[in-house]
Parts: sequence; C-alpha cells; structure tokens
Amino acid sequence: ADSAGDGCEWYERNDLPGCPKHGNTYVGDMGVANDNCCHCVDEDSVSLTLNPTLSPTLSPTYSSTSDSSPSASCTGNTPDWVDVDGYGCDWYETYDFPGCPNFGDEYEGAMGVASDNCCYCID
Repeated sequence: ADSAGDGCEWYERNDLPGCPKHGNTYVGDMGVANDNCCHCVDEDSVSLTLNPTLSPTLSPTYSSTSDSSPSASCTGNTPDWVDVDGYGCDWYETYDFPGCPNFGDEYEGAMGVASDNCCYCID
C-alpha cells in the first residue's frame, strides 16, 4: 500500500497504464506504485528474461470485440485531438473497449474528452 493506504487496484482504476499521473506520487513502505504495480511499470524499462516461469501469470489484457463498433453516424476522429496527457484516439482504441467506458470521459484535453472526439469512443 502507498502512503495514502491505496494498493495497485487504485492505480488501475484511477491512472493510465504506466501511471503517468500518480505512479511516483505516494511513497509507501515499499516505494512508489511505479516500482510495485504491474499496471504502473513503464514498458520501456521492462527487461525480458530468458528463463521462463513454469506456471503462467495472469495480467490484464485489453481487446475489442469484433461485433462492437462505433456508431454509424461517426464520420471520423477529430483531427489532431489529444487528451491532457498527449494521447490520441489510437491510445483509446488500444487500451479501452468500444465506446471507451473506462477512459472516454477522463483526461480532458483542450479539445475535450475522447468520448466526444474519437469514433471508437462514441456510442
């Protein structure tokens, strides 16, 4: 747990993968979330091992279902739209479900939220 008493689940619900907003903020007895939570580990800093484990480990995956698609009334993403952290519609297509139920109304940038700017996020 961090200094506020929150565990990794809090970061999964309240921060983007890699935890750019809060991952280094609250130091607990074992350090910060970026050093202890799978959701917060920066993919660029992960090193691969040549010795695989004998049993698989579970980690969250993000995928879209082929039968879910954006509304037919959507005519394209808002050109040059990015959220407050600089992520564009492609990030939401990779890390959220169709309609963007997890992040579509979060991280409002100068041009609004993904739910108002990305076809993938419009119900």
